Amino acid sequence: MMDTGLSQKNILAATVISLTALAVMSSVYVSRTAHTGKIPKASHKIASAKEMVDPNTASYSSLCRLPGIGPVTAGKIMEYRNKGGRCKKIGDLADINGIGPVTIFKIRNHVKIAGENTPGNFAETGEMLVDR
Repeated sequence: MMDTGLSQKNILAATVISLTALAVMSSVYVSRTAHTGKIPKASHKIASAKEMVDPNTASYSSLCRLPGIGPVTAGKIMEYRNKGGRCKKIGDLADINGIGPVTIFKIRNHVKIAGENTPGNFAETGEMLVDR
C-alpha cells in the first residue's frame, strides 16, 4: 500500500469537519426556505397598488412580492411577527433591521395594516412614514 502521509485520525478529522460544514450550510438553506419550501423569484412583484398586504398577517410569499422586500427581509418580518411584534402603522416596519425610510416609501401603496383607515396607511392623512 502507498503511504500518503495521512493518518486515520487526520482522515476522520477531515471527514467530521466536512460533514459539519455541510450540515451548517444545509440548515441555513432550510431556514431561508422553511416558510414556503422555495425562495420566490424577484419577478413576482406586486404589479398594482390595488393589491394590499398586511405585514401582520401576510404569508412569506406575499411579503416577498412587495417592492424592495426580498426573501431575507420577508423572513425578518415574519421573525419579528413571531416574536410578538405587531405593526400598528407602516412606520413600525422601520423597527426591523433592513427596513428603512426608502423601503417604506416603496411599499407604502401596497401595505394596509388592519385597523388603519386609509390606503397605504398615510396617503390621505400625511402621516410620517417613520417616526425617526
